[in-house]
Amino acid sequence: MPIAINTYSRHDKLSTFILTTMRLEAWKFLTQSWDRSERERERLEKATHIFFEDIIRDDWLACTKLIERGCSPNMALGQKTAVMVAAENGSINVLKLLASTGANLAAQDEQGRDALFWAVETRSDESIDFLLARGVRSKRLFTDHSTPLICAAKASYVYGVRALVLYDKKQVNLYDRMGRTALWHVLSKEDMSDDDNEIARILMDEGANPDLTDLEGVSPRESAMSESGKSLVERHDIDATLVLDAEPENEPTPKDPAPSRRPRL
Repeated sequence: MPIAINTYSRHDKLSTFILTTMRLEAWKFLTQSWDRSERERERLEKATHIFFEDIIRDDWLACTKLIERGCSPNMALGQKTAVMVAAENGSINVLKLLASTGANLAAQDEQGRDALFWAVETRSDESIDFLLARGVRSKRLFTDHSTPLICAAKASYVYGVRALVLYDKKQVNLYDRMGRTALWHVLSKEDMSDDDNEIARILMDEGANPDLTDLEGVSPRESAMSESGKSLVERHDIDATLVLDAEPENEPTPKDPAPSRRPRL
């Protein structure tokens, strides 16, 4: 019978030992890397919360130090960026700091809301003025296509409506997914307040069309529920007719246009 010979040489044993050692070292390296990544993640999460707390407090000095130490001015917590939180809370000093350090003022979340939307939502006059002055303009939401002007009109926010219209008159006739403008939403209120009446006057004076129908074929004129709303539209029609019928005998001498009054900056 053939004799079994042990072919497992010392060389094979050495190779097995080296391979096992390499595997252990690789596992140790991966474990340490994971630990470092986890610690880094925890550090970043803690720094983010501190940064956003300082933004809410409008702590300019603390935010400046955090940005110098590596915090990005475009940092986000959930869906909200630092700029959105600053605008929402009226932290105007931090908002100016973020803008000066390269933050994206027009960034949007998953629903299409930007810093201007959040400023309108919380009635932050200073934030609205600053963002509009820096060139941020109204965008429609991805969900219902509402604009900041429509949101301000729904909320009876007179200052917001006036500021938005002064900086961008084109949006007075922008409509949402149902085809309804800011004027439509104001006039459709059953009990219009003094603020609502003021908003309706501002919108119509700036060119809002009371006869622009929605997807159901209803215009702001037809949607007017209150007597004050109906009288506002009628008065606007009369004023427009008087302007069209007025024919001055002599052409007025052209004058330098008066500077438009803008909200405070």
